[in-house]
Order: sequence, then structure tokens, then C-alpha cells
Amino acid sequence: MAVDATLVVKSDDKYSDATKKMAAVTKSFKKDVDALENTLQKLNKNKASVQVDLDRARAELRSAKKEFDGTGAAIERLANAHFDVNHIERNLNTLSRTAKEAEKNISNVQNRVGGSGGSGWGTSFTSAFAASGLADMAKGLVQNLGTSYAASTFGSDTGTMASSILSGMATGAAIGQFIPIPFVNAAVGAAIGGLAGLANGSMQIFEKKDDFFKDYYNNLYEERLAAGTEGLTAGSTTAGSREQSYKAFEKRLGEAEATAYLANVKRMAARTNYGYDEILGYSKLLLNSYNPGETFGLLTTLSDATAGLNLSSADVEMFIKGFSRMRTTGKVTQEYLNYFSERGVDVYEALARGTGADKAKIADMVTRGKIKGADAAEYIVEFLNESYSGLSDELMATYDAMMANLQDVRTNVEEGYGTGYNEERKSVVQAMTDALDGKLGEKLTWLNELTGSAQGYADNLKDSYWMDVMEAVFTGDTKLNEGVVFDEKTQAKVDKYRSDYVMALFRYDNAKTEEAKHKAALDMDRVRKQAEVLAGEVFGATDFNKALVDSQTDLITETRELAKKFQTWSDLYGQQQEKTKGQGGVVDTPDVSIPGDADGNGVLTRAEALAYANTRGNPTAWGLDYVPYDNYPALLHQGERVLTAQQAREADRGSGVSVVISGNEFHIREDADVDRVAEALLNKLQLAAVRG
Repeated sequence: MAVDATLVVKSDDKYSDATKKMAAVTKSFKKDVDALENTLQKLNKNKASVQVDLDRARAELRSAKKEFDGTGAAIERLANAHFDVNHIERNLNTLSRTAKEAEKNISNVQNRVGGSGGSGWGTSFTSAFAASGLADMAKGLVQNLGTSYAASTFGSDTGTMASSILSGMATGAAIGQFIPIPFVNAAVGAAIGGLAGLANGSMQIFEKKDDFFKDYYNNLYEERLAAGTEGLTAGSTTAGSREQSYKAFEKRLGEAEATAYLANVKRMAARTNYGYDEILGYSKLLLNSYNPGETFGLLTTLSDATAGLNLSSADVEMFIKGFSRMRTTGKVTQEYLNYFSERGVDVYEALARGTGADKAKIADMVTRGKIKGADAAEYIVEFLNESYSGLSDELMATYDAMMANLQDVRTNVEEGYGTGYNEERKSVVQAMTDALDGKLGEKLTWLNELTGSAQGYADNLKDSYWMDVMEAVFTGDTKLNEGVVFDEKTQAKVDKYRSDYVMALFRYDNAKTEEAKHKAALDMDRVRKQAEVLAGEVFGATDFNKALVDSQTDLITETRELAKKFQTWSDLYGQQQEKTKGQGGVVDTPDVSIPGDADGNGVLTRAEALAYANTRGNPTAWGLDYVPYDNYPALLHQGERVLTAQQAREADRGSGVSVVISGNEFHIREDADVDRVAEALLNKLQLAAVRG
């Protein structure tokens, strides 16, 4: 609730005279002390500077004595060093006396104020101490020590609180010395200052926490927003790629079988060390010689072999190549067997187990064609199963493999983003394609050609002015390009730069020293830069460039007017303002109670109530924080209220009842009157709140 309370308070009580006296004394004292302290600070600053000079002069004197060799130069150096030391020492002594007098004057002022309070020597001494600057040093020392210890022991928040309290106590104690009111002294001032420091420290800690809270939830929001954007982008790419793969498999297997096959590919990718795209690539090779029902069993075998033999994708492709060639040709050759043996498979042992023949005879049987290609492929598969079966499952228990499978599953989930997005976009994408490939595309192409030509003309004109100015200045060629015109002002500048360049070139060619040559070179470079600036300015003054600038200015103006008219910026500003709210902007939503919940206690949380309402076909029965889309269906009830989006934003920003209290006079004669005024004000505010 926004409240504007206007109060008229008359201080016709017993505190008036004391207040006036305190203000007058404090003002006079502060003015005197400030002037004296400023003088003392300047004197101390000068003393420090002079002391540095004295140290340097003494060092020079020691050096001159050490290096003295009796020559005239050495004698002069030693005399000068003696003179500098004596002169600086006299200045330092004068400054020291003046500083002592200033400190004495400050002490006298403090004694004057102390005497007026009748507090005796203690008050006078404390006042002088506080005003001398040593009080500030002591306050800072105590504050820093306390803050450092508290922060180191209990954390930065405690350190902040300690700092604020100690600072308030020190300030309050110093002020308490100068308030000429009975019973108000350093101790009372310290207590009041400590309370003020406590409040200030609490506010500082709250602000730190609130800033941390805002950063925390804004980071959560940005992370979720970024995750959604990344998920949509990745999902759209994944869905698009898999749609292309589906078309290829649909052509080969048919619609239903392709759908089932690719679903199995997803499941296998989440359970093995193969990714989705790897399995698709292997499948395309295997389906040349295996039917779809056989491929996943063979891929499982290859996955186990990969875990046992540490095969690469290229190695697996060579295995598939060997199986396919043996099955399609019906033969077994040494070349085909090498695909496996070179990668760690004992193919002779595999064939010996499959045929039951002696391992030593396998080579001869292969040479004489006694083993069929399809049989050999099957024997090798069986051998791989016997040797490495289950290894891929063991591999999947490792952390890296689990993370790889988790990524496969996430990719499958993100595909949902892309599937929905891509399907929704297809109709408009096709419509845009048709439009840009039709009449609209022809018009935009023609317009782009005109725009490009105009921009090219502008660049040509700009470069032409540059060439003509530079030619005239540095070569003396005054022939102008087409479209270029020099007015009298431009021609005068060109002639001047030409003259400057020629003179600088003459000085360069006739220079007697390296320095003279370099100076002339700098002058020629200056002329070059001036000529380039002139060329740019001359082009800028052309009618064509003015038309270009006017066009851009009109676009800026129209954009501003459109932004104002449609108010999109206001919604975005409101969104940005939401992110600036801290803990004060959090509204706790209470639980609601309806009978018959799962626990039997008759109390449902808001989430449970919404879930219950959804089952009853009325998702807004227990309220709705935000309408998620246009034309959202809702069942409303008598007496309820629906706000517009703008009204909702205003309510979120905290706009409400404004109460103005004016035309009242409150007479404060004692402390109890303060409470009475506050109570009356509270009653008025509560009444206004009830009335809405």
C-alpha cells in the first residue's frame, strides 16, 4: 500500500529552547573546528612533502661528499647540496611551529565548548581528542579490528554487523560530547549510536542477502531459459536428422517396420556403447546381407566384442564388411579372415570350433573352399559370443559409459522438442518457400538488386572523392572522376594541402640532419591524414549522402513511433522489472483444504489441489497464477474477479491504496504524545485499507 502522510507538527514544548541552543552551539563549534582542521591538514601535508625533499637533499649531500674530488664542478655541487639542506630544514621548522599553533587553537576551541557544558576537565579533554582527528583514527582502529575478527570468526555478515555497531557507537560517543542537554554524554551517545548501527547493519545484511537471492533465482531462470533454447535447437536438429533417416529406412523396410526398427535403435543406443547414429550407420551396412530381425543380435555381439577388443568404429565396420562379403559371395578367403584376425580375433580357432576340424587343417580347408561363407560368418559370430558375451554390460557399469548412455537418453528426450517444433513449422516454412520462389521472391530480388546498386553507387562516389582529393594533393593531378565536383571551399583546402605537402617534401629532400628529416616526414603524414578527412567530409556533404542519412533517420523515427504505438517494449520492461524483485516480491501461497485427500486429513497443498481440479475438468477451480496462452478456457464462479494483463502487472508491482493525511495539527508536549499520534495514524491507514 502506498501511503503519503502529510503531518504538521508544532514544537511548542519544553525541548524547543534546548534544541535551538544545541543547534547554535553545534553549528558555531563545527565551523571553527572545520576551519582549524583544514588548516592543520594542509600544514601536515606540506610537512610531509618538505620532509621528502629534505631526505632527498641530505642524500644528495652525502653523495656529493663521497664523490668530492676537488674539481670546480665538485665544489659547486657540494655547495649547492649544503644550501638545499639548510634551506629545507628552515622551512620544515617553520611548518612545525605553525602546525603546533593550529593544534593549540583546536584544543582551545574544544575547551571552550567543554566549559560551556560544565563537564569539567574530562569533557574538555574528550572533546579536544574527538576534534583533533585522533578520535577518528581510534574509531577506525577499533572498528577495523572488531570487523576483521568478527568476519574471520563468524563470517562476513557478522563482520558487517560488528562494523556498523562499532562505527555507530564511536560516532554517537563523539556527538554525545557536544550536545548540551542534561544526562546526554558519551555513554548515552554511544548507546544510541550502537542502536542506529544495529539497524543500519541489519539493513546492509538484508540488502546483501536480497542481492544474492535475486542473483540466485535470476541464474535459475536464465539456466532454464537457456536450457529450453538449447533443447529446442538440439531437438530440432536431432528430429530433422532422424526424419531423414526414417525416410531412408521407410523406403527400404516399409512404414511400419521402419518405425519399429528405429524405435529399437533408440533403445539399443541407451543400453550399449554405441550411439544412435553409429547404430544407424552399421544397420545400413548389415541390412545388405542380414534381415532386420538379425541385425540387433549381431550388433549386440559386436558391442561385446568392441568392449573386449577395444575396437573403433572403423574396426566394427571392417567386421561388418567381412560378414557381408562372406554371406553374399558364399566364400571364405584369407582376405576376409584378415578383417578379423588383424583386429585380435582368432578366426582359425573360431572355424575349428564351428566345423569340429583340427585347427591346423583350417587354412587348407579355406584354400580348397571346404567352408561356406555363410557358415564361416556364423562360426565367427558364435566365437565372439563365447569369448566376449556380456562385456558390454560390464562396460556400461563404468561412469563414462553411463554418462554416454545418459546423453543418448537426453537426446531422445530433446527430440520431442524438435518433433513438435518441426511439425508445427512445416506448413509455414513451405508457405514461405513457395512465396519466395514465386511473385514475392521476384519482387524482393528486384528490390535487393536496386538497394545493392544504390549502396554500390554510394561507395563508388565516396572512393572517387578520396582518389581525387589524394591525387590532387600528392600528385598534382586535378582531373576529377565522373560525378565528383569540388566547390571553392574544397578547392581552397586541396590547394593548401598541396602547398603544405610540397614544402614538407622540399624540407625532407634538403634536410641536413636526421631530426629535420623526421620532422618533415611527420608534416607529410599530417597532410595525408588531413586530406583523407577532407575527402570523407566532402562526400558527406553531397546530396546523395544526405539522402542516405535522411533515409536512415526516417527509419529511426518510424521505428521509435512504432515501438511507442504497439507497446511491446512495455511488456519486456515489465518482465525485466520482475527480475529486479527480491524476497519482498515473494508471495507465499497458502494450502487449501478440501475433504477426501489421499492422507485422509482433509488438507491439500496447492499443487495437489490443482491436480485434483484437473481430474474434475476445472483446472482453475483453485486459482491460476498465470494464463498460459490466448483463449484459455476457464470455469468461473459468482463473485470472482478477472484482471486484465496490465492490471495484473500493476498488482504485482505493488500498486494499491494511497492515503493522504493532511490538515491536522499535532501538538507534542511529552513523549506519550508521539505514541498517540502514531496510533491515530495507524487507525486511519487500517480504515483506508479496509475500504480498498
